[in-house]
Amino acid sequence: MRRYSSSTYSLEGFLKLLSKVQEAVARIAYPPGESLADIKNVAAVDVAYRDETYFSAAVIYDCIRENLAEKAYETGVAEFPYIPSYLLLREVLPMMAAVQRLGSGWDLLLVDGHGRAHPRMCGLATFLGFMLGRPTLGVAKKLLVGERREYLQGLDEIIYRGERVGFAVGGPGVKTFYVSQGYGVGYGDLIKILNIFKMRYPEPLKIAHAETVRLRRGLVQKG
Repeated sequence: MRRYSSSTYSLEGFLKLLSKVQEAVARIAYPPGESLADIKNVAAVDVAYRDETYFSAAVIYDCIRENLAEKAYETGVAEFPYIPSYLLLREVLPMMAAVQRLGSGWDLLLVDGHGRAHPRMCGLATFLGFMLGRPTLGVAKKLLVGERREYLQGLDEIIYRGERVGFAVGGPGVKTFYVSQGYGVGYGDLIKILNIFKMRYPEPLKIAHAETVRLRRGLVQKG
């Protein structure tokens, strides 16, 4: 498959169009209040790189038994370079390919990237959920936009453009991470999801990240 370069299209025009698409998705992505019922099986996806080769891993985690239920992999050549605030351009297709290798028995997908806490209110997590038609949550290690407002001890709301778009989660013994609504997830669902993982960085994403590293090192074979 051909890798796109600046010589094959107008980058400025393409990003302008993508921005409009993101803004349109943002208008329909986030339900009010709570939208998720029981959350029993949580999927997670991450992707790693070696030069232009990507290594994507997706897993399903059983939250009742607290163990790994399923995993899937995908590798290939990244078609787009990394462009700041346009991470989805590089990662949405590799992530989607791995997730589609999983069974459908999951209730929520955790994505290593932002959701609503994004300059256009539609980051990688939101766009991936839109493409899949399934609920997603953005979980990121750095804050991209917004300001923090104290909510509870170890938990700050992220405020952007006057709206609540997510939470910064930290506290003693916890390295701060940032969660925000993805596709089909209400703001009222966020605390419920965080409580599943005891306000800690979600175990499914830790596993997905570890699997991308193993895949990149050649320790597993794509099935």
